[in-house]
Amino acid sequence: MRLAALIGAMADNLEAHLSAIGHDARSRPERDAYESLVVTHRRTAAELASLSEEMASYHDLPMATHDMEKMSGPEAVGAFKAFIDAEQSVVELLAGWVERDRQMISGRA
Repeated sequence: MRLAALIGAMADNLEAHLSAIGHDARSRPERDAYESLVVTHRRTAAELASLSEEMASYHDLPMATHDMEKMSGPEAVGAFKAFIDAEQSVVELLAGWVERDRQMISGRA
């Protein structure tokens, strides 16, 4: 649900920005872009929320048997390492965004 909340909050932010964009011909391209982004972010947030709920619904499934040789094999370990790398990349991206956005809101940017 946290990723859904993040994307939903981005949609809220885009929508707030959209309210400040003019309605003149010069502003039309940016207005169109923001309108499209708001729709896509809302749809993505809903899909992420649904995915999160589905994953949570499987929490109490009985544990299946696993082939531990395959679980510790290069394919599974490689996929897990790639997942960890992707997680780390998101952590670093968000940390940078948080710092930048805090500076913007405090007027230092």
